[in-house]
Amino acid sequence: MSIYYSALDIPNIDEENTKPRVKMETFPEGRNLHFDDGVRRIDFVLAYDTKDEDQEKQQTRTVFERNLQHEGLELEKNIQDDSTICYIKIHVPWETLTRYAEIMKLRVPMEEKLDDVLPTFNLWELMAGVFQRVINWFALDKSLMPPFNKQFTCVYNRHKEYLFAIPSNKETFFLNTQRSMVVDYILRRKRFSDDPNDNMAFGIRKLISDGFYEAAYPLHEGSWKPKSLKPNVRKMLYDHWAHWSNWHKLQPLDYIRYYFGAKIGMYFAWLGFYTYMLIPASIVGLVVFIYGLVTFQDNVPSDDICNKEWNITMCPQCDNRCPFWNLNEACTHSRVSRLFDNGATVFFSIFMTFWGTFFLEFWKRQQASIQYQWNLIHFEDEEEPPRPEYLARMAQNKNIRCKSNPITKQETIEILQDSKYLPPRLQEPHLPFWKTRVPIFVFSFSIMLFLLILALAAVFGVVAYRMAIVAALYLSDNPMFYRNASIITSAT
Repeated sequence: MSIYYSALDIPNIDEENTKPRVKMETFPEGRNLHFDDGVRRIDFVLAYDTKDEDQEKQQTRTVFERNLQHEGLELEKNIQDDSTICYIKIHVPWETLTRYAEIMKLRVPMEEKLDDVLPTFNLWELMAGVFQRVINWFALDKSLMPPFNKQFTCVYNRHKEYLFAIPSNKETFFLNTQRSMVVDYILRRKRFSDDPNDNMAFGIRKLISDGFYEAAYPLHEGSWKPKSLKPNVRKMLYDHWAHWSNWHKLQPLDYIRYYFGAKIGMYFAWLGFYTYMLIPASIVGLVVFIYGLVTFQDNVPSDDICNKEWNITMCPQCDNRCPFWNLNEACTHSRVSRLFDNGATVFFSIFMTFWGTFFLEFWKRQQASIQYQWNLIHFEDEEEPPRPEYLARMAQNKNIRCKSNPITKQETIEILQDSKYLPPRLQEPHLPFWKTRVPIFVFSFSIMLFLLILALAAVFGVVAYRMAIVAALYLSDNPMFYRNASIITSAT
């Protein structure tokens, strides 16, 4: 079973830290989200079955959990009386959380915030003065989905904590998703073996795949069910976004971003903008189709084809078996073709070329506006550290070399050097070009060349198939086959 990232709600949602302007309870009733002391919150859960327990699994888990505690995580076991599943609750304390927040370059809100959000380009707001009643049908109810405040964020730095809006209750400073990300970062990198020669003995993913643990997951904080009276972001999204009755409402993008993250939030922003931009294209297409319906009886070529008085005889469609046929037999096909092939379709094709350009340019503006609102302008994927599996593989490679990263210009994997929990400063490993990368490139290009040749062969195969099937149908004794040879061939 792989790690499942469940979406997390936001505790203590108020006007601080770019949160919605609505008061919510931190922990809903009926859900145990703390350790037994009722103070330390559960940031992650590991689960394993004690029914098939053996010495090897127990020893492996003991080593892994000991390393997690040495890293600064706090663990607590819980076994229910009516179950054989043992749950290991994980809490990340403030010291460990801030240390890894700096390593992972997590962005957190700063002390100074903006009370007034700059206006952004929005098609609905532009039309609000003219079609206010229509717009209200699509707009979100601000009493149910309060808007968010804009607040600057910056990469966390432990030596400059005075710059950040740290509340009196520090447990609510980092989002629940960020806390789970820190725990997952540690779980994926901690070793479960004392053998220093076993370079691949690390990570919760391998432990789950080998059966040492059944699952590893963060907790939902709040229920979406109707009986849940405590307000939470998960229930708000279910009631006012994911429910069928709200298909006509605009998307609460800020709430989606808070619950699922910035990447998924940006995807839904693009999907919604694409849907909005399809509205004018669909209107123009509908007008073109209606024009075809109105004028398809007035088409001169179709009138000539459908005129039975002319009695125009056409040549056979094959050499020997096919008979002569009248032109008016193609009347229906000509009339139907008029619906989708008329003078207005030329205008529609020109319109769609401009629509594609306008869609791209307007989306760039919308994307820049969303990136500003969500503090993603300076976001770089290069800030993500190398995967632990990659580093372990490089450790086993005899041809490994180390040098500074040409993109980030950094010579280290870990940022902090003064922490007792971090390894010493290491240069970033890379693959040698001639001994390792060239064979990989040759193998990749050979696969691409093979697929290209396969595609060309498929095209020639289709042509040869059509020729063979048409010839076989024309030689058939069944009139239905040789008279409809081209139609049967195209259908198959």
